[in-house]
Amino acid sequence: MDENLKASIPVGIEDYTELVTKFHFIDKTLLIKEMVDNPTKVYLLTRPRRFGKTLNLSMLKTFYEKTTEDTSVYFKDMKIWQCGDKYTSRQGKYPVIFFTFKNVKADTWATSYSKFKSMIAGEYARHAELLGSDKLNSVDADRLERIMNLTADRGEYELSLLYLSEMLRKHHGVCPIILIDEYDAPVQYGYENGYYDDVISFISGLFTAGLKTNFNLEFAVLTGVLRISKASLFSDLNNIQVYSTQDQLFSEYFGFTREEVKDLLAYYGGDDKFEEVCRWYDGYMFGQTEIFNPWSVLKYIQEGFVPKEYWLKTSRNSLLGQLLKNLSPDVDAKFSLLLKGEAVTASINEELTYPELRGDCENVFTLLLFSGYLKSLGKNTDYISMYKVFDEDDDSEDNSVEDGCRIFGENDEEGEYHYLAIPNREVRKAFKSEIVSKVRVNGYEFNKVWSSIETFDENKMEEGLHEFVEELLRNRNSPYEFYYEGLLACLCKYKSKDYYINPEQESGAGRVDISLEPRHKGDPGIIFELKSIKRSDTKLDPTDESQHGEILNMLKGEADVAVRQIIRKKYDTVLTRRGINDVVKIGLAFMGDLVRVSVAR
Repeated sequence: MDENLKASIPVGIEDYTELVTKFHFIDKTLLIKEMVDNPTKVYLLTRPRRFGKTLNLSMLKTFYEKTTEDTSVYFKDMKIWQCGDKYTSRQGKYPVIFFTFKNVKADTWATSYSKFKSMIAGEYARHAELLGSDKLNSVDADRLERIMNLTADRGEYELSLLYLSEMLRKHHGVCPIILIDEYDAPVQYGYENGYYDDVISFISGLFTAGLKTNFNLEFAVLTGVLRISKASLFSDLNNIQVYSTQDQLFSEYFGFTREEVKDLLAYYGGDDKFEEVCRWYDGYMFGQTEIFNPWSVLKYIQEGFVPKEYWLKTSRNSLLGQLLKNLSPDVDAKFSLLLKGEAVTASINEELTYPELRGDCENVFTLLLFSGYLKSLGKNTDYISMYKVFDEDDDSEDNSVEDGCRIFGENDEEGEYHYLAIPNREVRKAFKSEIVSKVRVNGYEFNKVWSSIETFDENKMEEGLHEFVEELLRNRNSPYEFYYEGLLACLCKYKSKDYYINPEQESGAGRVDISLEPRHKGDPGIIFELKSIKRSDTKLDPTDESQHGEILNMLKGEADVAVRQIIRKKYDTVLTRRGINDVVKIGLAFMGDLVRVSVAR
């Protein structure tokens, strides 16, 4: 194909008419059909940023809005036009109210409220057909003027969505459609800047009047990143239907599907790049649909098929940064394993309010899932099979694809829990730079634990590690070896100024659980090999103190086995090749909070 005849790449285009007239277009118009076939009064569609929410609302607006222009020309070549009169007869028949909250961001409530007023006034002004309409009474006309002139009181602005829909219904003789984009953006800013209650109060009043028992409403569609609890924002709405990334309905209309990516690459001459795109930008699961990050795929093509972390640079994550300041070692340990390509379990609560995000360290996983940093492999199941999308070498370009994934966590957590994993290489790099690098683990005396380890005295190490693990495993059944490995990786990160930390590094005749390469000449290298025994694998009970002696003897034998494994498989090969001849070999064996250590040097 002649390069000059190819349509431009639509990076960042959020206006539907501009997109279909000037750029190469991925047809998502069957979203309209799905909504007609699955009617509800209020849809709430939550997706990560840059996954096409604004563009889809623009498409709905263009399709439904009654204007003087014949907008059917923007759809006659699209899939929706082949679906029959049931759908096409609705085109251009409704007044549409369109609000975007994405720009209502401010450091104070006063500024935020001022932006709300300007946004509402602007939408009123867009409906110029109401000015001088003989269908409106004097009360309507006065309200219209006050709101447009920014002289209305707060109560009128809270009722402005109801007022505008009523006036549009009177004038056009048909109920309007309401579209609200990024509804949760001002809520997040309110939470971060100390005016959460003010913004919740205002938006709740706006939505309650405009979306609940509003007989002037045809239907409404809201989009956002997070579902904000009904208890805080939608407490009075019983007609809202939420569709998140966990639901199958509408799953293929936000982001690119596998076939859409193949078609895009073929169109722009990158047929041979599909596997690379999969490694970098695939891996999301919306419902049961495999989804690629659309922003990153388009940027990748635009930049000449160069893989980079494009999505990471599109917006700030200040809320996430706040939540990462007070995590437990348990959560940090899960982060360490996620970076290795493992799956972890975590409770996911879609009904969280923003203040509750800080109430439990594990709530950060809810935010990470719905913000696009993690994907769900399933929930409340015994085992999930997946493919690793990267190996443990952060800089390697030769990523191996391995069938199967180890699961970190337990299957007896209370509530609904999900198996979570990092979806692709781009997010892994983002996760490392934006998440793990900002983690602050509080409340544990890491220095005390490390002081016991650096003595390389078996008794002191056992005492220090026992206290550390005992605190973290409180009220928890004996977990998998991966759990201890994650906790140890978290502990080692405390010494990252002194050591390069290499989990699961290939060395000698196998993979080392954790290898520490000293940053300072003269310091020893350290190799950890871990063993664990689950309660179900033995008749012994670690909660029965009378059996501790027998368990500790058994664990000592396992720790000795671990050290012999380090020596036999020459796990110190990489370190010695780098000139580190003093390597401390440490075998650790765990059962519950009981630990035994074996050291060789």
